[in-house]
This record gives sequence, structure tokens and C-alpha cells, in this order.
Amino acid sequence: MIDLSFPNSLLKQQFDTHLQQLRRRRGGRPTGAAKRSPDFKEWAKIGVLPCMDLLLWAEEKEGRIASRLIADGLGSESDADEEKVRKTIRPLAAGLLELRDSDASVELKRLGALAYADWSHRQQVRHARKRAHKSPDRGGL
Repeated sequence: MIDLSFPNSLLKQQFDTHLQQLRRRRGGRPTGAAKRSPDFKEWAKIGVLPCMDLLLWAEEKEGRIASRLIADGLGSESDADEEKVRKTIRPLAAGLLELRDSDASVELKRLGALAYADWSHRQQVRHARKRAHKSPDRGGL
């Protein structure tokens, strides 16, 4: 159980202790846990992550997204880029999304956690900016 009235520093310390105890148990350290994560910046640079995002979005909307639209979303300017998406990027992204019980699945879970942490941080920043903007001590701005 988590008591959210505790300060974040204490909650993090308790989680670290709890995680260490879990890792010491039999089966508490899966073989994939110690592996280095892939270079997600490189994945984003070559278009795999944005393509995965678009494929997941299309699946969520129960539709299909054309390779041309994915290429446009990646900032392509030519038909060669569409062919690259169709022959290379899209199959790689789709393949990674389909590997649910593999090392790639672990990496996708890590990526999901990173994405959620990023989203959560951005929400906190937005909320803090709104509070600061509404604050009366800012001279009514």
C-alpha cells in the first residue's frame, strides 16, 4: 500500500527498498532485467518509434494507416521515403509491436514506462505553469 500523504523522497526510498527485496527473491531478477535498453533516440531518429506510435494509434481507432501518411508524418519529401517506410520502417515497427512474449516485449514495456513518465512530467509542468500564471502575486498576469 502507498500512502500518498508521504513526501516523494520517502516514497522513492521505500520503493527502492521494496524493489531490492523483490530482486533478491527467486525469480525476482528476470534475465532481461539487467540488459541495456536499446537506443531509443536512434529508433526515433530513423522513424521506428514514430511509426510504432502511428500504428498503435491506427489500431486503437480500429483502422489502417497508409505508408504514405506514415512517411508524411516522418517528414518525408519523396516517393523513395514512402518506399523506405513500406519496405523497412513499417515492417520493423510492426514486428516489434507483435513480439509480446520476447525481449522486445520487455523493451516495449520499458519504453511505455518512459513515455508515461515523460507524459506525467509534462502534465506536472503544465499544471505548475497554470498555477503560477493564476497566482495573485504576479501582478495580475
